[in-house]
Amino acid sequence: MKSLLKSLLLFFSIAACSEETTVEYKDKPTFHLRLFMQQSSVNNNGIKSQISFVDGFIIAEPGDLITSLSFDDSVCFTHFNYISPFYITFWGDNRYYESSYIPFKSKTVQFSAITSRGSASGQVTMPDSVKNLQVDKPTELKKGESLTLTFSGNADFYSVYIGYLKEGEKHSWLFDTVGFDTLVTGTQVTIPASYFPEKGVIDRINVTPVGGNYPGPGGRGNIHGPDPVSGFLFYIGDVAGIKTDISVQGGLLQKVSPEIPDDIPVLRLKRQLLKKLN
Repeated sequence: MKSLLKSLLLFFSIAACSEETTVEYKDKPTFHLRLFMQQSSVNNNGIKSQISFVDGFIIAEPGDLITSLSFDDSVCFTHFNYISPFYITFWGDNRYYESSYIPFKSKTVQFSAITSRGSASGQVTMPDSVKNLQVDKPTELKKGESLTLTFSGNADFYSVYIGYLKEGEKHSWLFDTVGFDTLVTGTQVTIPASYFPEKGVIDRINVTPVGGNYPGPGGRGNIHGPDPVSGFLFYIGDVAGIKTDISVQGGLLQKVSPEIPDDIPVLRLKRQLLKKLN
């Protein structure tokens, strides 16, 4: 499952960037890093230790080279796969479920890279978990009513997903096209009634905290180097989710909501971040 999800992320990453690659890069050299981190734990001979998964890819010009990617002054990634003239994946000697990882040392991570275009550096802070996730209408949403979501946290921004099914629809979990799925910087979000146009049900709400610079239009990344080296490093926190059964305009949940694989909210978030960067 994890291998499939990584393949899907890479596919959508390349598809989302293909137009940019053929238009902009002809006139201006590009060396852009797009990296994701997540905290987890491993059990080694009965001893648990905290780690940070790292994945992502690099957009570069044909012929550009990378010597190393380092975190907290430790060289972690020295293997690079040039899968096309513009896309480079990477991994380190430490492998766990086909992801590379680094030991967890502190919430603030220092990053550096050595490339043929020069050295780059940056940092990112792991956000705390979201708490006190609530909705103002936990049972029913009448026609013309909005839904307000509140929570607490210290992240730089958040991914908010509202699972809304029109009556008779089923979840496709990764490719849901209805409902509300966006990035926000505040801890209160109001979803307009226009997002819930028909009879149905809201059956789940996810909020994911993210550390790093917001990737909106004109946003500057947190990885810096000599022109044209730049990029974004995101630290994705724990997904906070609640199952709901909020009737929309009298809609009823026909079946028990399916369990969504743990990877899906994060994969959906990565796809969302990549879209924002294009």
